[in-house]
Amino acid sequence: GFANQILTHGQPLARITEQGATATEVWATFKSEAPIAKAELCFTNDTGKWQDRKWDQIPATVDSATGRVTAQIPVDAKVFYINLFDNRDYVVSTEHVVR
Repeated sequence: GFANQILTHGQPLARITEQGATATEVWATFKSEAPIAKAELCFTNDTGKWQDRKWDQIPATVDSATGRVTAQIPVDAKVFYINLFDNRDYVVSTEHVVR
């Protein structure tokens, strides 16, 4: 909203428009006025309390022309989500996916 645009110097944050996953790959589509600089897949192989889980990150592939980001899902990942970073280093995340 309005406060977001003031805080981000006039450009709104990127917006995740859709997301999904196959057995081996996770994807999301996005709209962003600011260029997307990078994306990462955050995942954990741990179970148990959320605060006790160890999270790892691996690079995801961004296709700015189509507004799509994809990443390979590690075999043992129990929960994962994608972070998108714009050229101002602001981040938006997809919903968590639990396996």
